[in-house]
Amino acid sequence: MRCFQKVEVRVLKPEMTEYRCHGRECRGCGAVTYTALPPEVEGNVFGERLTAVVAVLAGRYRLSKRLIQSALSDLLGIHISVGASEGRANGKAKRAWIWVAATVLVTVFRISTSRGSDVAKALLGEDQAGFLVTDRWCSYNWYDLGLRQLFWSHLTRDFQGFIDRGGEGQRLGELLLLERNKMFRWWHRVRDDTLARGDFQRRMKPVERRLGHPLREAEVRAETKTAGKAREILKLERALWTYVGVEGLEPTNNFGERSIRPAVMYRKTSFGTQSPAGGRFVERVLTVLASLKQQQRNPLEFLTEAIRAHRRGLAPPFLLPRMPGQLALAA
Repeated sequence: MRCFQKVEVRVLKPEMTEYRCHGRECRGCGAVTYTALPPEVEGNVFGERLTAVVAVLAGRYRLSKRLIQSALSDLLGIHISVGASEGRANGKAKRAWIWVAATVLVTVFRISTSRGSDVAKALLGEDQAGFLVTDRWCSYNWYDLGLRQLFWSHLTRDFQGFIDRGGEGQRLGELLLLERNKMFRWWHRVRDDTLARGDFQRRMKPVERRLGHPLREAEVRAETKTAGKAREILKLERALWTYVGVEGLEPTNNFGERSIRPAVMYRKTSFGTQSPAGGRFVERVLTVLASLKQQQRNPLEFLTEAIRAHRRGLAPPFLLPRMPGQLALAA
């Protein structure tokens, strides 16, 4: 027996529902009063699924407003204005930063005009007690160093800077990179299961000592900029080695870089947002789409359900997956 499968798409047709509000004229004053629309319909020209489609086209596929307009027209025969899929506000644009907090199951984005610790505390929670992988930006200095791991990619760049500036710092930078390279050779073996973690931890103890000595020497003997950078690193020295004793923690920012890349690409093609409401939409749709992708859940179905619940005043769907044994709550 031979089998052959052919995939086709049925004709995509929009479905329009018309609501007729009957009116009655007052015999006394002549005013006409009409029946009210259902709350979930009032003010909403787009249905829940169509609204979700627009959100997915913008957030997942990073289409511009005009391309979304064209896609809806070409594929569904729905004609909308560019303004129907965007919000505008008057005023001068302000510079803003996008923050990201990425975990195994959820990635959260936050757009803010501040890079201060107040944003980090609001994003992470001041009572956070998990391990945190960050760069050396001062906004994270409130976090327990024993629970913090620094990006070694940034440290590698700094050690190369020691070498490039020459002088005594060049010699010290070469020693630092030598230990750094040795550490990563062993780390890659741990990651590939060709070196036991216990053996790795024993090998790392002398590396930690040998890497600390050049940093302290640079602090007092190297050129001004190199000495300042060494002093800055030494203040957070404890956070250089957290990953050595914690399984699952990495010394790189690869996971964070992969998580924030869609937001960076979105920013380049969208030219930013024009209002606080636009910023909230971007950070929330990116959060939802990134988290659903991690959990292998359907974004269109989730967004449709979320919009339907919002318009009817019901509880929204859970973005976090329910764990085995967790009670399901019905609205």
